[in-house]
Parts: sequence; structure tokens; C-alpha cells
Amino acid sequence: MASSSIPDTSTWPVLGLADRDAYRVSDGLVDMRRFVRNSQTVQAHALPQNVVFDLSRTALIIIDMQNDFCAPDGWMGSMGVDVAPALALAGPINRMTRALRSKAVPVIWLNWGVRPDRLNLSPGTQHPFNPNGRGPGLAGSMVSARTHAVLEEGSWGARIIDSLVQEPGDIHVAKHRISGFWDTPLNSI
Repeated sequence: MASSSIPDTSTWPVLGLADRDAYRVSDGLVDMRRFVRNSQTVQAHALPQNVVFDLSRTALIIIDMQNDFCAPDGWMGSMGVDVAPALALAGPINRMTRALRSKAVPVIWLNWGVRPDRLNLSPGTQHPFNPNGRGPGLAGSMVSARTHAVLEEGSWGARIIDSLVQEPGDIHVAKHRISGFWDTPLNSI
């Protein structure tokens, strides 16, 4: 088929996300061409070397900035861990997310979200966080300034700290182990 006979499919129904990965379809044709993004090359000053990358092929992934890891009355704070350095990251993260959102870079929040029934936790995942079986471990009950289940999806401990700005277009991915790629939708997103 000659390219001149391909109709303009820009107004056709979209399967997928129009600005990312999509097909345009009609009763007689499937347009499988990918959305073409213009390269947005930037240089970031970093140590030990500066970095050059393409914003059009970039996402910012923010990992584990949750109450149980970052709040003084969260799980880590209850064990005497100084969470002040984690809380201090909120300002730089907010500046970075604001700048990248303005360039249409996706912001992904990757956080622990353990099932209340713990069916997504193997003993091998639970053991490092509760080696003697007497602590709250993952999704166990914890009492500090508030009672909550540690890192349980939907709980106070699993929520992103209040000082971080989230936007409606941000992407949220729950994990139930240290790896955010294994057994999560992050890879396909």
C-alpha cells in the first residue's frame, strides 16, 4: 500500500494512551504507528560526572517516601532510626517533580503496599523484617503515636508523607518486597 493512501487517523478511537503507546482503530484499519516524541536532551550536573539524557524517554520514580519510613512516629522512627534525613528530601523531591511535570515527564510513586491478609508476603520476605517473630514485621500491628498496620496498603504507614506534593496525573505502584520491579506492574508501566 502506498503511503499516500493511508488516511489521517488522528481523530480515530484510541486503544492505549494517545500520547504514549497506542493504536488508532476503525472498522477497516488498525494504525499501529507509535506516537513520535521530539527529543528533549538535557544535561544534569552531577558527581562524579555530569549526565546527558532525553526527557522524552524519562520517568522519575520516587521510592518508599512513606510514613513508616520517614515519619518520626512511623515504623523506622519507632525503632530509633533518625528519619530527619529522609524528611529533608521532601523539598528537593518537590522541586524536581514540579520541574519534570512541566516537561511532561511521568512521576511514579513506588511504595510498599502489603495486603492486609499478607498473602503477598512469603516467609523469606517477612523474615528480614521480623527475624525473631516478636516484632510487628511487615503488615503487623504497631503502636506508637498511632496504631496502624506496618506498610499495609491503605494504612497511614503506607501513605506518602504529607510534605510531598502529588498530582492527579502521577502514577502510583504498590510493591510488597524491596524490589519494585518483581511482581509489580512497574515494568509494564
